[in-house]
Amino acid sequence: GESYEGRPLKVIKIETNPNNPAIFIEANIHAREWISSATTVWLINEILTTNDQELREVFDSITWYILPVTNPDGEASLK
Repeated sequence: GESYEGRPLKVIKIETNPNNPAIFIEANIHAREWISSATTVWLINEILTTNDQELREVFDSITWYILPVTNPDGEASLK
């Protein structure tokens, strides 16, 4: 999709099995929520690189859709 001002919304999909249930995570919905974007980037890294076997089993049993920046327009779309 795209934002109010026409900027593309980029979603990251991480999938190991197309039959897995899915989780959708969106972050940075409001302009001043900078930590939510950082947290989702950290989560993406953990999903892709963890060596913890228990976490690996959880991560691999879910299809992940992650939108790190839901509002690329910032406060401009609120005016």
